Amino acid sequence: MSTSDAKTREGIAPTLPPPMQLFLMSEGVVVSTALSLAAELGIADLLADGPRSGEELAQTTSTHPRSLHRVLRLLSSVGVFTEVQPGRFALTSLGECLRTGVPGSMRSWLRMVGLKVWFHTYGDALHSLRTGEPAFARTVGAELFDYLATHPEEGEIFHSAMSDFGQGVAAAVLQGYDFSDVDTVVDVGGGNGSFISAILRANPRMTGSSLTCPTLPRALGSQSQTLGLPSAATSRVATSSCRFPQEEMPMSSDGSSTTGTTTER
Repeated sequence: MSTSDAKTREGIAPTLPPPMQLFLMSEGVVVSTALSLAAELGIADLLADGPRSGEELAQTTSTHPRSLHRVLRLLSSVGVFTEVQPGRFALTSLGECLRTGVPGSMRSWLRMVGLKVWFHTYGDALHSLRTGEPAFARTVGAELFDYLATHPEEGEIFHSAMSDFGQGVAAAVLQGYDFSDVDTVVDVGGGNGSFISAILRANPRMTGSSLTCPTLPRALGSQSQTLGLPSAATSRVATSSCRFPQEEMPMSSDGSSTTGTTTER
């Protein structure tokens, strides 16, 4: 470890001995689970108009008051909520990202993170480490997208998460990547087209293709109004499907992207 790395780590937790630092790292799954529970219950939406008591929130969400109180206290300790009075909670600026439909919303993403199917898969991670084989199919009995196609509620949560996250990633990509010499771009794993729509809005002369899994088709044209893509611009987008990377992409482009990554072809 370099001196700078050591100083950085010491700056993060200068008073904690190494065993306690590892303990806190190991508890990350607890915070992640609490975030997913709050997202699933829509707690941030319920707090959008101002503070409410844990009892009120429990009644509205049909949850056990003392158990919900513990979750709210835990998330207050990491800055998602704040306990303005004993037993009464409010949103913070961080917690605003748990609301539905706001810019930068992470609610769908955290609902996806909380799906039980992931936890079953994580429990078989050692198999992947030893063999290099994906644990998902071994644990669940199907490939990811085949599973989502036969579990539509979970599939909808997954696609909503990809859509919300894709819009946020697109903003960073547009800021960091020069598309001036790109005429056509392919979004690999395009889902409902949120990522490529953001790219095309910022580059009016560009055309694009959204490549998605054949078991989970998405009609990008129907999303144009929601995504802010002018209806006339939908003609600049082609949709196709294949099982990438097992199959060759059925279109060519100047640039291709997965969520958050743009590469030259």
